[in-house]
Amino acid sequence: MKQMVIASLALLIGLGECRADFFTGNKLNDLCSSNKLMVGVYVAGVSDYANWDIGPKSKGLGRVNFCVREDVSVAQLADIVCGKLTERADVRDMPAPIFVSLSLRDAFPCKQ
Repeated sequence: MKQMVIASLALLIGLGECRADFFTGNKLNDLCSSNKLMVGVYVAGVSDYANWDIGPKSKGLGRVNFCVREDVSVAQLADIVCGKLTERADVRDMPAPIFVSLSLRDAFPCKQ
C-alpha cells in the first residue's frame, strides 16, 4: 500500500502543470496549412458549444458574444479563424477556444 501511495505521488508530481486547453492558437495555425477541415470542425464545435451553453440572446451574461449566421459554412469559419491567426501572430499562444471566440465575435457581432 505504501508503495502505491508513493508511486501515485510520483506520478502526480511528474505531471507538472495540468491544462484544460489542448489547443492553442499556435496549434490551430499549424493546422491551417496542413488540415484546414479540422480547423473548421474545431471552430464549429466552439461555436456550437457557445450557443448551447449560453445562447445567443444572453446579453451581458455569457462568456462570448457572437452570432454566426446559419448560412455560414465550416470552410468559411476556418478561413476566418486562419486569417485572424495570420493577422494576430502576437496572441497565437492563447488557448484556442478563446482565440476562436474572439475571432467569431469580430466577424459575427450580435445585433443590438
